Amino acid sequence: MALPLRASASWRFISFVLLILLCAVAAGCSRRATTPVHQMGERAEVGPYVYSVLEAQWAEKLGDEPTPRLPSQRFLLIRVSVTNGTPNDFSAPQMTLISQSNAEYVELGDGNGVPDWFGIFRRVGPSETVTRWILFDAPYSDYRLRVGDDAFDPADMKTALIEVPTRLAHKQ
Repeated sequence: MALPLRASASWRFISFVLLILLCAVAAGCSRRATTPVHQMGERAEVGPYVYSVLEAQWAEKLGDEPTPRLPSQRFLLIRVSVTNGTPNDFSAPQMTLISQSNAEYVELGDGNGVPDWFGIFRRVGPSETVTRWILFDAPYSDYRLRVGDDAFDPADMKTALIEVPTRLAHKQ
């Protein structure tokens, strides 16, 4: 009679170990890749494309009197450099600001009053680097800028985050 009790305890132990291994494998499979975070001024590589935030400026208004352009919150201008490391044209996608509370602010599609604005259709030629300003309307805060590759399906897009600390951004 002692043999069946030992066999039963061994099977329980083996079942327990297999259950733990199964949970560990399932947890590893469900993990998403983390998005890399870069500092302002650093190279943020997203596949064959390289982004860099060179400077940031806050502005209370754009343009001159008598009809300046006014923001809902504040204008944040970010000077970004994009390098295309492929032999094909690259259409740099719209970029997004992400606050510390995960609120998102999309890039404005109207660059009126912004000299050297990147624009909406942003072609970067093969092996070319383009440096231009992008524009946001957002509250005064620290942000991360989400940049990406040119994947057609947003679910397939590779992204990176670049820190944009307001203490480094000067006011106009």
